[in-house]
Amino acid sequence: MFVVESITRSEMDQWPLADSGFSARVVNAASAAGLTTVGDVLHAPDGFLLDLRSIGIRSIEEIHFFRQLADDIASGRKVFITLQEVFDLFLDDEEMTVLEKRVGLRRADMDVSGNHMTLQEIGNEMQRTRERVRQVEEVARTKINSRMARLCLSPFYLYVRSFIEKCGGVVTCGDLSDLDGQAWLTGYNPCAVLLLLHQLNPARLAMRHMIFTTRDSMETQAVEHHAVAALRDAGHPLSLADIQQFIHQQNNTLSGWSEQALKRLLDAIPGLLATQDELYALEDQADYVIRRVMEQESLPAHYRVITKAFNNAVLSNHQKGSGFTLKILNTSPLFIKTGRGTYDLAP
Repeated sequence: MFVVESITRSEMDQWPLADSGFSARVVNAASAAGLTTVGDVLHAPDGFLLDLRSIGIRSIEEIHFFRQLADDIASGRKVFITLQEVFDLFLDDEEMTVLEKRVGLRRADMDVSGNHMTLQEIGNEMQRTRERVRQVEEVARTKINSRMARLCLSPFYLYVRSFIEKCGGVVTCGDLSDLDGQAWLTGYNPCAVLLLLHQLNPARLAMRHMIFTTRDSMETQAVEHHAVAALRDAGHPLSLADIQQFIHQQNNTLSGWSEQALKRLLDAIPGLLATQDELYALEDQADYVIRRVMEQESLPAHYRVITKAFNNAVLSNHQKGSGFTLKILNTSPLFIKTGRGTYDLAP
């Protein structure tokens, strides 16, 4: 069960109407009458509210529901079993469908994309214009990012943050497969769920280079900066342990980064090459990695064979095409061309 953090009614009463979680109809009508806070609306008599322009029975029911929700949270009684229950409180069917498709909540693969389906693709499926889909998405995100919605989502943030902390504070989408199938997700893709939670509140759940972390964003960037500096200073590939040692020497406040957390970050940084045996290099140091793999081949070898060996040596998200390898073979002094498309190591 996910229990919503209890806060007092007086605190909720002070919320500005604009981002409270009330519908635009209630906010606009109440604001026009000089009501500015949640408490102004919740404590106003129904008769007074019904006299306001655009306020009808459905709006009164919404206000009553909001009041009951606020009371349940204040008393510590508000509990959710699934994330879907929170979505259902704030989003209608059309808004939920658009959000699902944009973020990829139902995608089968463990990956993330802030644009899983384009506005046009969703419009074609739903028989809506691209502009209409954009408007629906904007409304959905505004609703689910309201103060009341963020409060209802808070126990889910605590749960995923606890999971990430147990993994060293940094997780990849592959790590999140351990969450797949858990009842609270109701079939949603855990990677897409964390992406949405990050988009709604980056301060509570950070994401960098497609990895999720509970670490401070500035701290994560500092670790990345020092890792790249270590490789620049060395001028050649370094092991994971060497990079970790360099980072700790440069900034001992970053000593809390374990090898596991550091590896997950380094493996995801664009512009780095990561080998299967945890050797890291900048892309302009790729000739050292290529030489290393060529030492295991029967030489001279065709550049396509060398490319295949190189891609077998690095992680899948760091693999390159033959054009990348060929350029390095032709420009680096570590190699010599021996024939049509064949290369050997320079003496």
